[in-house]
Amino acid sequence: MFIRNSNCLNPAVTYFAHTLEGRPQEDWEPLERHLQEVAKLAGKFADAFGAKDWGRLAGLWHDLGKYSREFQAKLHGEHFQIEHTGAGAALAKEKIRSGWETLAFVIAGHHAGLANWQNKEDHDTSTPLVTRVERAGAMLEKCRALMEANNDEAMKQLLLMQKAPELPEWILSGGDEGRARWSCFIRMIFSALVDADSIATESFCSPEDKKTRLRAQPVYDSVEVLRERLDAHIDQLGKKAADSEVNRQRAQILNWCRESALTDRGFFTLNVPTGGGKTLAAMSFALRHVVEHRAKGMRRVIVAVPYTSIIEQNAGVYETALGAHNLIQHHSNLDDFEDREEADEATIRRRLACENWDAPVIVTTNVQLFESLFTHKRRRARKLHNIAGSVIILDEAQCVPVGYLQLIVPMLRDLVDHYGCTMVVSTATQPAWRQMRGKPAFGLPAEQMRPIIPPEAELSRVEGFDRVSIEWPKTKEPVLYEELALQLVAEPCVMAIVHRKKDAQWLARRLCELRPDEQVFHLSTNMCPVHRRSVLDKIRAAIVQFRDAGTPCRVVTTQLVEAGVDLDLPVIYRAMAGLDSITQAAGRCNREGKMAGKGRVVVFYAETEPPDPHLKRCAQITESMLFEADRQLDIRDPSTFEGYFKRQYHLADTDVKKLMRHVTDLNFETLGRELRLIDDSQQVPIVILYNEEARARLRTIQNIARSQAGEEVASRLAFRALQPYSVAVWPKGLAMLKDALEPLFPGSTALLLDPNFYPASYDAVFGLVTDDEPSIPPDRLVCGPS
Repeated sequence: MFIRNSNCLNPAVTYFAHTLEGRPQEDWEPLERHLQEVAKLAGKFADAFGAKDWGRLAGLWHDLGKYSREFQAKLHGEHFQIEHTGAGAALAKEKIRSGWETLAFVIAGHHAGLANWQNKEDHDTSTPLVTRVERAGAMLEKCRALMEANNDEAMKQLLLMQKAPELPEWILSGGDEGRARWSCFIRMIFSALVDADSIATESFCSPEDKKTRLRAQPVYDSVEVLRERLDAHIDQLGKKAADSEVNRQRAQILNWCRESALTDRGFFTLNVPTGGGKTLAAMSFALRHVVEHRAKGMRRVIVAVPYTSIIEQNAGVYETALGAHNLIQHHSNLDDFEDREEADEATIRRRLACENWDAPVIVTTNVQLFESLFTHKRRRARKLHNIAGSVIILDEAQCVPVGYLQLIVPMLRDLVDHYGCTMVVSTATQPAWRQMRGKPAFGLPAEQMRPIIPPEAELSRVEGFDRVSIEWPKTKEPVLYEELALQLVAEPCVMAIVHRKKDAQWLARRLCELRPDEQVFHLSTNMCPVHRRSVLDKIRAAIVQFRDAGTPCRVVTTQLVEAGVDLDLPVIYRAMAGLDSITQAAGRCNREGKMAGKGRVVVFYAETEPPDPHLKRCAQITESMLFEADRQLDIRDPSTFEGYFKRQYHLADTDVKKLMRHVTDLNFETLGRELRLIDDSQQVPIVILYNEEARARLRTIQNIARSQAGEEVASRLAFRALQPYSVAVWPKGLAMLKDALEPLFPGSTALLLDPNFYPASYDAVFGLVTDDEPSIPPDRLVCGPS
């Protein structure tokens, strides 16, 4: 069954790690060679954060359990249920006095994912690590006995080590904080191992994929070249820009960013008003900072934003400046779905870089970044080791969910303190992420937060950035929507932002009735993302028409426009909300400062309340501050926001799902399963066949389902490929749609709706119809599909 091993002193057998289908046994991969290759790669990856020895040992011991007759028989086609990851975990406990659990977690989980330490929660599927290691002792002894029997000196050498690695002092000291840092360290070693194992396994088992990987391997420009290219791009923009106060302030902001980039690594705040050139200025800081600290291991820039709409907008700016091949966008809308056999090299390059973030500039979402940092799953954790040595820009940082800050902020602090990262907290409304009385575990010491923009600059009061006036309500009397509609038709170009989708639909219908010959647009999340983008393009064109010819243009929307949507209207009506939301709404008003006077933002009390308890609480904080300020808040004053966020964090539960206990208890699986920044677990995704592109993508996926790849692969790819055409619906909203829906695949939770067959279920104006309100002809509301 086995071939002789030339490394053995006596005639023996070779034990294998992997087979090659249709090839003789002589061509299979020896286990010892695989372990050495993975050890080399994992050590290299872990060296980026000073843990080379830990990574190397993880690689050497991860597949020791394959040294068994049962596993080898399985490779030859016999039906054995054999668990091979426990032997290395048991060896770690035997060999390492302090911190053996690090390698035990990593090795035991390198296929199934990181397990819990001891406790198994109701929905957890894996056996706790303690139990697995206890059971694996016998497996290790069987492997050792076989090596002795075979006189396999090469494999026996792998069980030896001259000196056990030690955990860093910053893990060993610090109680619960130390255990939280330990959990991050385990994740990083886990990432180094699974990335190394994936690369080494593919190299042997899929040589054609390896050739494709090498052929498609991007030749990234160095960060030095990218810095020079960005500088040249910004200089060109400056030469074309008009001599105005706004542009002079933008140049000053850029200079502050460039100067701060030359200082030590750490935490920075970048507080720039809307229209201040924050996108390019932040990247200028980041690239200069990486170049400045290249010798200390800084490697890349990661930009994390709250919404995919901001990714597409910011990534377009960065691609123009830096070259598209130097940048990876990682979010579900752009994950690859093409048949692997037909994918071109550019597609393969993007897919491979998304797996492990091996590119100089990454643009991703908060969800992708933070859920990956706390994941227990192999595939999602693969990129983590490449976060070490990064400048991380948290754009629109106020959008990081408050209920998870007690989990997220200490992780950010750990990345800065121990993994060579620099963090830039970037926003127009700076959140108060500082340590607070009563919440010692939360926040950052004030002295660690270095402002890039000098506080005395008071940019929001500078001519050019002081572009809007806020009209606060004089009383708490709600404005009826009928009255609001009459106020809106008195404005030729206006946008109203309301709390609920039904509010937006009613108001849009009423405006259409009051002004049947004028343009009215509607936006909400009942419209799939492609539909919304189409409407946004029409709104921008309508705004230009208003400026050029005075053609009226009115928009009714939910709060989805408040971050990352580039609109510029002279008047905004905003239902009472959190101060950060009101400021973001104001950022869509007179955005470019082209009006002769100031834009108007009218805040009003609506008939309805925000649907979310957190949003309701934020609105109440604004109300209380407004009352204390005699109904006149100054959003240009930084202390206003300092007070707002302090109240918000003081009142809010910053660990809403009580997840920190799972961090300190090393319950990786439970934490990874329960952490959802956007809690859509009860929502059902409905894919809308909105246009021909959606139909073409579905046909591609159906072809994959019928191929050797099968439905499992097709189902995973379908989620990514059809995300731009999906709408999430709560269970109660499915009742009216049930006759129009069918499963995307047999047994799939995702559903499919074809408007060609069920036109009443997806409206050309309002999107998915989940109530019995009458529709409006698309020629009355200029929002139909393009």
